[in-house]
Amino acid sequence: MSIAAGVYDTVLVYGLETTRTKVKGFSPYEREPISHQQTWLWTDMAVNQAYGVPQGYDIFSTYNGLVALGYCRKYGMSIADFDRGMFELCRTRRLHGSMNPKANIQEKLEDRATREGFSDVYDYWRSDKHNPFVAWPSRLLSLVTTADGASAMVITRADLAKGGKSQPVELKGFGISYGDLPWYGEDPTYWEFDKRAIDAAFDMAGIKAADIDYLHTHDCSHISGICTAETIGYLEPGKGLDAARAGRLRFDGDRPMSTHGGRHAFGHAWGASAGTDTYEAVLQMRGKAGPRQIANAPEISVIHTHGYAMIGTVVVLGSM
Repeated sequence: MSIAAGVYDTVLVYGLETTRTKVKGFSPYEREPISHQQTWLWTDMAVNQAYGVPQGYDIFSTYNGLVALGYCRKYGMSIADFDRGMFELCRTRRLHGSMNPKANIQEKLEDRATREGFSDVYDYWRSDKHNPFVAWPSRLLSLVTTADGASAMVITRADLAKGGKSQPVELKGFGISYGDLPWYGEDPTYWEFDKRAIDAAFDMAGIKAADIDYLHTHDCSHISGICTAETIGYLEPGKGLDAARAGRLRFDGDRPMSTHGGRHAFGHAWGASAGTDTYEAVLQMRGKAGPRQIANAPEISVIHTHGYAMIGTVVVLGSM
């Protein structure tokens, strides 16, 4: 907005977060691991102590279990069908991560299963030891993977961008909307603050869902990311997991999503992640995503992210 208003010509946007390690003692150089439990406890406590701890309204139940059960109830889906759809979605995310040298997890689900002694990858998926339920009916491998990471991007005036070394991409529109816990009402698959951010971004960009060639939704929980894609209109309501099972969400499918690996395979470094999502979309639009490149480089890309509390953001990018 500052660039559009003429306050600045060029801005560097930078994000950094460490969610997997912390400073060791008082050393400026050494770091030590943080457990997932500690990371989420700190995050919940920092955001909303009233909901996060006494009522047990934490990230796992609200992003995963309650949304999953609401989705199954809303669309008449069995738990078995839901589980199979989530399995296929995880395979897609892992496939994308395996083709991304910057991803946190670069091992396909099939290879992981083989390494653990399973001849059938779906048996591995259903293993209580390797993939337990975290918030039933959602399993561990349908969740975010924490990461230490950083991202950076340069935003500038269009006339300056056209004279640069790289193929420019236009920021066509964006929307942002804030909410608080609880994040939804009677329907846990629909989040009003996301819808408001979507509508604002699409109105500014002058696009509709049918115009989208590539989409990333915040998939800290795989099922919540599917719900958002359906709210956007990129996927048909109630058919998102069917699309995953049919391979349509892969880089070589007709509805490519999260080709860097998403929050699970690529990883999530909190404040750095929106930059990485944008970076992937720009790579795809420039035709420089390597083995995971979408056949027809996207003309319109949409990036959706969440900031915990909850904040919904949507950015629309277009080719120039």
